[in-house]
Amino acid sequence: MNAPAPAPSGAPCIPGAGEFHANNELALHVADPARAAEFYVQCCGGVVADRTPDRIEVVSGSLRLFLLRDAAPTHDRVVPSFDVPDRAAALERLRNAGCTFVPIGPHAPNDVYVRDPSGVIFDVVARTVAVAERLPCAVPEIPVSDVVVASEYYRVKLGFSVDWLAADIALAGISRGQCRLFLAGPTFREASGNASPASTWLNLDSIAEVDDLHSAWRSNDAILLSDPEAKPWGLHEFTAADPDGNRFRVFHDFATPTRGRAGTPAP
Repeated sequence: MNAPAPAPSGAPCIPGAGEFHANNELALHVADPARAAEFYVQCCGGVVADRTPDRIEVVSGSLRLFLLRDAAPTHDRVVPSFDVPDRAAALERLRNAGCTFVPIGPHAPNDVYVRDPSGVIFDVVARTVAVAERLPCAVPEIPVSDVVVASEYYRVKLGFSVDWLAADIALAGISRGQCRLFLAGPTFREASGNASPASTWLNLDSIAEVDDLHSAWRSNDAILLSDPEAKPWGLHEFTAADPDGNRFRVFHDFATPTRGRAGTPAP
């Protein structure tokens, strides 16, 4: 597509012209995509999700790399991107904010990247996500026999922070990083009748993170039911528990691209 002409440098950004959302994707302009993919798979634990002669997609945890054949790029070799609902509107908004445009390269000869006023190169990708699909992280309710005792276990043994504790209603809110949990005692659960054990899955971004968390919890004398192990169904995982028998299945998914192939066992 033809890029709009650049606006004067320093022009104000126009609000409301489109939403920008991070997408955990990087375009890597390389001379040999196959050789680059071999490196990211063998040395960095990535998995090839899609492949053409000039473009290879490699996934590692939440990171997605697009290895693009470009022997002599005219811009940065590593290019991040944002998702937007309307690319043309986003480019116009960025032009009005003082951005300029540079050709992407051989695999998209008629398209452009964005150069911001500081000289940083990035892309905008048209990808509409319905509001109903943009859900926050779920917050499980974990049934416990004593919310005070349980809160202390999660704090000391599992490294959570106790954000608040309401002993009168037997409910506590705890968190660690992006993980949030509610610990609910018998008084709070009386109406619903839910009881332990409950199972919660914790999806980490790499095999190393799984191993490191297991090591940290072992050092804290947490209840560990298994050691980290790569399973035939494509998860590197271990299982931990709390004193009420609730289980945490901690895993890294290293084989989603092969999940649907015949003969792959289920977890």
